[in-house]
Amino acid sequence: MKILKKIRNFVVALFKHTSKGMPKASQFTINTRFGICYSCDSFNTKHLPAMECSECGCNISKEKEFMNKLAWQDQKCPLGKW
Repeated sequence: MKILKKIRNFVVALFKHTSKGMPKASQFTINTRFGICYSCDSFNTKHLPAMECSECGCNISKEKEFMNKLAWQDQKCPLGKW
């Protein structure tokens, strides 16, 4: 994925997330989303230990951290899987 597209996707997601009050997902939701992502063909592990979605370029982790799309309650999978 091109870096400019990845940056654009993150900025758009961050804007939407902050405009909704930055809701955080529960650990159960993060784990559920991670399991769905892990089994997806777009799950990219080329740059371990970092993992990302090849569709949107977002970081994927089981941890509750700021740069983790799975931890943002208001976000959606670009393929509609969660």
